[in-house]
Amino acid sequence: MLTDKIRNKENGIILYGITPPKVNHTEEEIRDIAKRHIDRISKLNVDGLVLYDIQDESDRTDEKRPFPFIKTINPCEYSKNYLQELKTPRIVYRAVGNLSLIHI
Repeated sequence: MLTDKIRNKENGIILYGITPPKVNHTEEEIRDIAKRHIDRISKLNVDGLVLYDIQDESDRTDEKRPFPFIKTINPCEYSKNYLQELKTPRIVYRAVGNLSLIHI
């Protein structure tokens, strides 16, 4: 199990990474993409799946993007709502640079 390998500081952990589909896809397209992800990843001999959180970083540079930024589905929601059948452990790699700190 992935968590045991991490806790035991084992070498050779193999992860496979994907980004969730873009938000401009229809529900049917998202389900089709998820099915293809499940089919492909379930055949791989990997320890875990990394779901990347992609954010617009246009405020970091003045250079014009070569193509427009299109937001992706929240990786936690994609994992929970569309990849339930996948038995591979998952890690969400969340970018936090654009998040605000909330003081309680």
